[in-house]
Amino acid sequence: MNDSSPYLSVAMIAAVDPVARQSAAATFLLDLPDAAQLSYDLAVDRPEPALRRVIADRDGTAEAEFVDLDHGCLGCTLRQDVLATLARLTDIDRWRTVVLALPLATPPEPVAAAVDTAVRDGRLVGIRLAPVVAAVDGATAVHDILGDDLLDERDLAHGPRDRRSVGEAVCAQVEYADAVLAVGNSGRQSVGLLRRLLCSSAFLASPHRIDVADLIVRRHDTGLARARIHPLQPAGRPQPDADGVWTLVLQSGRPFEPQRLMARLEDLGTGLIRARGHFWLPSRPGVACVWDGSGGQLSVGIHGPWGDRMPGTALTITGVDPTERERIRDAFATILMTDRELGDLDRWRGVDDGFDPWLGTASSAA
Repeated sequence: MNDSSPYLSVAMIAAVDPVARQSAAATFLLDLPDAAQLSYDLAVDRPEPALRRVIADRDGTAEAEFVDLDHGCLGCTLRQDVLATLARLTDIDRWRTVVLALPLATPPEPVAAAVDTAVRDGRLVGIRLAPVVAAVDGATAVHDILGDDLLDERDLAHGPRDRRSVGEAVCAQVEYADAVLAVGNSGRQSVGLLRRLLCSSAFLASPHRIDVADLIVRRHDTGLARARIHPLQPAGRPQPDADGVWTLVLQSGRPFEPQRLMARLEDLGTGLIRARGHFWLPSRPGVACVWDGSGGQLSVGIHGPWGDRMPGTALTITGVDPTERERIRDAFATILMTDRELGDLDRWRGVDDGFDPWLGTASSAA
């Protein structure tokens, strides 16, 4: 690298909106004279799906190539090509900063982890992982996060099996990021919602009100970032209503009663909400179950053993419709097991709790 810096700083931008992504990337290129943009997009107009890689700076496009997907896997191909391209850019010694613009609707965590691992084990030399930035359309943030649109309905799906909602994709970016750039006219409710989803160490700004030079010298810590999106992280603190946004922090040491959970799953898990956390069932006391939902979609699954943690149930739910808040609070209280039921937990051993399609067989998780 050049004499003024021994490292090539790599900042990452994740988005679902192409205008927001490019606006955020342009902010870096305008403020940093020695910066290049490394962009990836899914090319669906070719005989076989591929990624389109473009390297550009203030002077224009330096490179534009297509990369065939490895066994049809976008994620694998992206990570492999990012590592190879970054290694090549360090050898070129032309830029001090690379703005890595991920394909739309891509979660940044796997790519950041791949770069970090390659730096640590010596496969990438002269690379410094700068902050991960989520770029959002401020005017549509509430609908994007809490609405029921699917990526496929916006031609953003990463393949025919990608059934993610737009909200799921946005939350995977915003909640992991070190900074969120809201592009366009952000209403108070959009700003309020985004602030609720950010971790305490991240910040929200507009592309026109951010000090890029200050941002780029910071480092992205993959360990801390993974910890803040970990499903077993402690529930957040209750927050007062503000800007038309509310947050519920629901927690208990009690498990959910499986039959009541199944009966009131929609009451607890659907609506104009962002919900995440963990829970446990008496039929599967040895494993922590994950609760993750946004808009009209809810995902439940197995995280793994509790380890040295005590089993518990904790959900953090953010929404904008006050009538949904009371419905959710009532459902949560109703679904929890009572004192009497807790006194007879053994009856659940080996019993079909109805959640095998989502959590696997109860006998293997007991």
